[in-house]
Amino acid sequence: HASMLAACFAQVLLVVHRLEDGVRAARIGLRLARAIGDEYMEANVRKALGCLLFRQKDFDAAKHELGQARHLYRILKLRTGEGCAWSALGDIHACTGNLHAAYRCTTSAAELFEGANVDSARVVLLRRLASLTMKLPEKKAEATKLYAEARRLQGKLNRRKLARAGGGRTFTPVLPQRITG
Repeated sequence: HASMLAACFAQVLLVVHRLEDGVRAARIGLRLARAIGDEYMEANVRKALGCLLFRQKDFDAAKHELGQARHLYRILKLRTGEGCAWSALGDIHACTGNLHAAYRCTTSAAELFEGANVDSARVVLLRRLASLTMKLPEKKAEATKLYAEARRLQGKLNRRKLARAGGGRTFTPVLPQRITG
């Protein structure tokens, strides 16, 4: 699909900081996705466009695009996509100083990733939530629990990684024996 190509191109341009070109590519991808009625690609392009606009500090337009992406992901029942959109919305709110809204968005993202069993994303979001709670006087007590949950999940991920690598055993080279004779 041409819309998928435009979405990927927009994301590459985001990574290399060519934001204006990325926005143009994303808008082309959005028109193509809407023209063929591909809601999945429309959601992906809107998420990329929202991230590009956020980097350009066009917060209102970014919130609009990310909100639309979140809505489409919800319709499509794609929890991780919806969680990514919530997380990006939380970043925008935190950047603009609306910490309570940032907390709500990040909490929603963490819940969606929990339901989707994406522990690595949850670790990041729990740490971000803990950091946000430290800035909200009425929620400071919650920060310790969030950091503890993030550490527990990180330990679980580390154990899983070690198990895949052979139970944590490292390669021990066998040194040649000295031949006596």
